[in-house]
Amino acid sequence: FLYFIASPAMPAATRVEESNPIIARVTPLRAKPASQWIFLGPFFAVEAALIASAVDPGSVWDAEYYNDNQRAIDFMHLVAIPVVFFVQGFIGLLTVWNTRFAAQLRYSEASLTNATHLHVETKPHRGEPKILPVAQSSEFVFQQSTWRYNAARDRFEKPAYPVSHAFSRYTEAMDAPPHENAAAMRTSRAEFGGNVVDIRVPEFHELLVDHMLAPFFVFQMFCVTLWLLDDYWMVALFNGFMMFTLECTVVMQRQRSMKSMRDMGALPVTNVSVWRGGGWTSLPSTELVPMDVVMLDSDAPAPADVVLTSGTCAANEAMLTGESTPQMKTAIPGRDPHRAATELNIEEHARHMVFSGTQILSSVAGDSKHKAAVGVVVQSGFETKQGNLIRTIIHSQSRVSENSGEAFGFIGLLLIFACAASYYVLERGLADPTKQRWKLFLTCTQIITNVVPPELPMQLALAVNTSLMALMKLKVFCTEPFRIPFAGKLDTCCFDKTGTLTTDEMLFAGIDKGDAAAGKVVRTGIAGSPELVLASCHSLVTLADKKTAGDAMEKAAVDALGWTCTSSDTVEKSGKPAAGSTSGPKRIDIVKRFAFDAAIRRMSCVVTVRGDRHSNGMLVLVAKGSPEAIARICGKVPAHTQELADTYASQGLRVIALATKTLTCDTAAVDDMQREDAESDMDFAGFALFECPLKSDSKETIELLQGGLHRCVMITGDSIPTAAAVATKVSMADDAVAWVAAEDASQKLVWQPYHAKKNDGGKSGPSAEPPANVPLFVNAEALSDAAMDDVIKRFAQRVAVW
Repeated sequence: FLYFIASPAMPAATRVEESNPIIARVTPLRAKPASQWIFLGPFFAVEAALIASAVDPGSVWDAEYYNDNQRAIDFMHLVAIPVVFFVQGFIGLLTVWNTRFAAQLRYSEASLTNATHLHVETKPHRGEPKILPVAQSSEFVFQQSTWRYNAARDRFEKPAYPVSHAFSRYTEAMDAPPHENAAAMRTSRAEFGGNVVDIRVPEFHELLVDHMLAPFFVFQMFCVTLWLLDDYWMVALFNGFMMFTLECTVVMQRQRSMKSMRDMGALPVTNVSVWRGGGWTSLPSTELVPMDVVMLDSDAPAPADVVLTSGTCAANEAMLTGESTPQMKTAIPGRDPHRAATELNIEEHARHMVFSGTQILSSVAGDSKHKAAVGVVVQSGFETKQGNLIRTIIHSQSRVSENSGEAFGFIGLLLIFACAASYYVLERGLADPTKQRWKLFLTCTQIITNVVPPELPMQLALAVNTSLMALMKLKVFCTEPFRIPFAGKLDTCCFDKTGTLTTDEMLFAGIDKGDAAAGKVVRTGIAGSPELVLASCHSLVTLADKKTAGDAMEKAAVDALGWTCTSSDTVEKSGKPAAGSTSGPKRIDIVKRFAFDAAIRRMSCVVTVRGDRHSNGMLVLVAKGSPEAIARICGKVPAHTQELADTYASQGLRVIALATKTLTCDTAAVDDMQREDAESDMDFAGFALFECPLKSDSKETIELLQGGLHRCVMITGDSIPTAAAVATKVSMADDAVAWVAAEDASQKLVWQPYHAKKNDGGKSGPSAEPPANVPLFVNAEALSDAAMDDVIKRFAQRVAVW
């Protein structure tokens, strides 16, 4: 330890691109010969001298001095030899437990050209650091990613995947494919590797050795050794057998969980149509490399991360996001002169991306040349979104260290008493000439080691193993079993609203046109603009079996109004219309979609209306979204609109505002239409109301958690009134006493009662500090960044609804 402290620190210079989220630094090392390891040669010399002195004292000590001090010298030999062996073993184990110790004691710093190994240190919570052998080509593989040395930049880098090219580059990939010959293909394969997500499950003996070298297990075996030396051999052997058996059981459970993870995360190998050599050819998905042009078939898994260049897809992303609603994917506008130069950003342009691991439910060609949607591979293997998810799971810390200050303080206090007791026993024992010095040494050592009961790790392992068995019966798999005890430290539980506290089912509650009859909800006989918007402004898709998939709210509206999706871009009036409905359009064709954008909280579509009165085909822009978002794009909105929307939302209803606009252009001009120009001067068409029933056990679950002193919080994208109503119903918060965050004229954070009373003399006016012990509601969209920072720093522990 002193050698490590005195040694120079690792070089601060980083040899890896700083923007990577995993590796902190890479240090070149050269392995030392074993003879230069400080915990071998010097210790062997000291041990040899001590043993020689114990066997033949006359060769070391003066005879007269030895005779006068024989008892003390013999006791020194008795204590020093096992202590030196212990220190040597402990330092050797430190090089196993900590890579920095290993780098200092078993390696020396070196230039990259002379290095035999690389010390890879990770950023917090990004896996364990490792010392890896370096290849001749100055590359290494860490967490399934290959890193190569870039001499020009003097750092290690991952292969540069084509994730930020201009839209036009992807659109033109078929016209100028990058893999025109075998040599180009071999170069890409060598750079990016195969399109494989394969998780290696360690062998049983590998995991067992890893567990047996863990500090807790080594401490247990040390205690067992002390008991064997002190004639407690029956207890020692029984405890040793129990600890070994429990470790074997935990290892088997880890293996089983990792195999389940491998089965869930592995990419199925399928045949994919790839554009090679000027034509389509069928290849295994493992042969794909970035910038390959592929055709995405319906009812098939996505082979890699693909950006769509032609056509549309409906993908089920539940494997990645947990969201069961299929997502509509559209092609990038690579041929649009206004957007062709836009650089791809996977996060911002997710609606154009089909991610690996998702299931393609429907694939529609963008032109007559192809039979399905076409896209370009941008990421493969473990660099895909699915691969990154799997990497995060399998490479997070396999063991959790307890860094609780209270725990260390408690053990330190016990250690003081143990040392005092050990000193007392040693002093009394040395004063007794009949006392065996060996037994005395063992007793003193056992007193100190009993500060941490040797049975504690065994009891912990038994508890963890029992928990693992219980979780497996519930089909919950844990790859890091030693995190289980930390579940007892949780004090806050966060819930989404839709699909978690409420069901996934959406019930159409009716329409309020927001006109002179505002406040009147119409459930039947809906016609005109509201019907047109709800029937055509959606992202529903028709699958191969003619079933409709998509957002539950959109499906509920279309079904309630008596419409049917005959294809992904066409809806027709059903043969049996809803009761009380009036005559109107018979078919609506969706010409262009402006997908839902969370930043502006609305979507719109350009549609062609066909029916008895519109046989020539009228172009209409239909839009829906949050009341605030729709109000911004309407030319005129009734004055009471927002108040009416808040009233419905406070009843727990989801409120969707509707708008329409008749277009005077022809269909050919729609392709060049820009969203900003189209969504303006629209006509307000009312509100669509939807009800999402609570789950039967939501309230009971929240009350049970609160009974266990867990704070329950809701995090939702819905409006504050809707969230507040649900929070009140499930006993998460009482909106009658809640306060909500706002900003004053100078953009400073203030709080005011959620149900502010009028004419109360200003008692319910804004305040810089909310009253104590009242739930707080925060709408992040309504606050500036500075105000949100203030909320998080000062009031985060009191917020009930975000």
